[in-house]
Amino acid sequence: MHYKHTTANGKYWISTNNTFDRGWETMVFAIKDGEVDYTDLDSETYRNEMDAAFGHTVMVQKWEAKN
Repeated sequence: MHYKHTTANGKYWISTNNTFDRGWETMVFAIKDGEVDYTDLDSETYRNEMDAAFGHTVMVQKWEAKN
C-alpha cells in the first residue's frame, strides 16, 4: 500500500509505504532524466504508521539538504 511520497530538490523521490514483507518503510531514489531510478539510495523501516510519518519527514529533510 502506497502511503506518501515527496520529491526533494527535484533530484530525489522519497517514498513511504506499508510493505507486505518489511512493514513500514521509507526509501530514497534518484530522479534521472525526469524518471525515477529505482536503485535504492537510502532506506529506513518503522514499527508503525506514526513512526513512518515522522521518519518520512526526517528523510525528506535529510535529502533536501543535499545538493
